Amino acid sequence: MGYSRLFIIADDELRRVGPDDDGWTRMSAEIGEATLRLTRDPGYYACEGGRRTTHQLGHTDPGVTYAGEVHSSDLAVFVWVGNRLVNASRASGAELAEARDLLEAFSKGGA
Repeated sequence: MGYSRLFIIADDELRRVGPDDDGWTRMSAEIGEATLRLTRDPGYYACEGGRRTTHQLGHTDPGVTYAGEVHSSDLAVFVWVGNRLVNASRASGAELAEARDLLEAFSKGGA
């Protein structure tokens, strides 16, 4: 199994298009371009300050950002429970209990 990456995609541009709009294909291509540039293009993501972690999407910059970056305006804790990644602030009580049990097992050297 390979690496996984978690991105934040700004809603500003996404709200401008719907599945039946002409902009849908363009937006799909822009999101794909941002993902590939940020993850697979060493010439793109190597910049003067280090590793590039954002990409413009439409008129929004940053439009696509690695989740958890220092300059990200979204601070959150994510947990993997069951078969999905969920923001801890939106997890159900049962999902939080499952995550807690897993963290306790990790802290004891298990799991």
